[in-house]
Amino acid sequence: MDVDEADAAAYLAQTLGVDSDVTLIGEGAWSRCFAFNMGHAEMVVRFGDHGDDFEKDRLASRYNAEWLPIPEVVQVGTAFGGFTCISTRVPGTPLEDVSEADWVELAPSVVDIMEAIRTVRIPGPDTWGRWDPNGVASHATWRDFLLAVDDDSAATRTPGWRSKLRGHTAGEEAFNEGYRLLESIDVAGVERSLVHADLINRNVHVVNDEITGVFDWGSSMYGDHLYELAWLQFWAPWHPNLDIDLLIESLDEEWAAVEHQVDDREQRTLACHLHIALDHLAYHAHLGNLAELDGIIDRIRQLTV
Repeated sequence: MDVDEADAAAYLAQTLGVDSDVTLIGEGAWSRCFAFNMGHAEMVVRFGDHGDDFEKDRLASRYNAEWLPIPEVVQVGTAFGGFTCISTRVPGTPLEDVSEADWVELAPSVVDIMEAIRTVRIPGPDTWGRWDPNGVASHATWRDFLLAVDDDSAATRTPGWRSKLRGHTAGEEAFNEGYRLLESIDVAGVERSLVHADLINRNVHVVNDEITGVFDWGSSMYGDHLYELAWLQFWAPWHPNLDIDLLIESLDEEWAAVEHQVDDREQRTLACHLHIALDHLAYHAHLGNLAELDGIIDRIRQLTV
């Protein structure tokens, strides 16, 4: 959604009576985020085309806890032909931007966050995959959700990606090879957990060695909790400052301490990695970011050797 600072200020003045400086502080493929003050409170307003993402943030805020700080969503509405979300602003530096030295001190807090998410008690029916604003997910099984990564229908957020991917021969070949491997993996015994599914991309903020907020739950799902770690592992080459081996070691120590057994870890992790790769091939093809496909293709080749 093409909303600028003047638009955001006008919206806030009209809907909340707020007269404040408004500053663009972040944007992605699905939304733009602006900072403003409401009295003494630091707030953000986001504008996007997908209201479900904002409603999911509102629903996720019920999981707010000491070890899982989630911003309060004050209001979800509509504006400029799309949707808006006003919430409290979380201070800090994005997780993926911390230094190597800071990561060493931060790793225990990352483990705490991941464990807090894993151990959330999920209400509602036994559904899997990305959940909607009512807390109900999209598929009957984890396998069904993973294999739906090849869906190119109008009901998805990235329709038409397959025809665009055909313009990148190596990308199409990598997708097909990765999908065949994904089909061969048995994930029937996976325990159902809450998964944020995007703990980078400016969605986690850090101050010193503490995590101050986890937000943007639009990609969240019910599935294998290993997906959370697999996400960080998959994108590790893009973020060499994050010592993922240290994180794995810290997680293993925590799981041993709480007697959490992880069976079939290698195959489950591979299934998560393949889904992440295939999902992002479709995503970048849909957006026409063909130059971004090469790095994803390299990762698939590493996974399928």
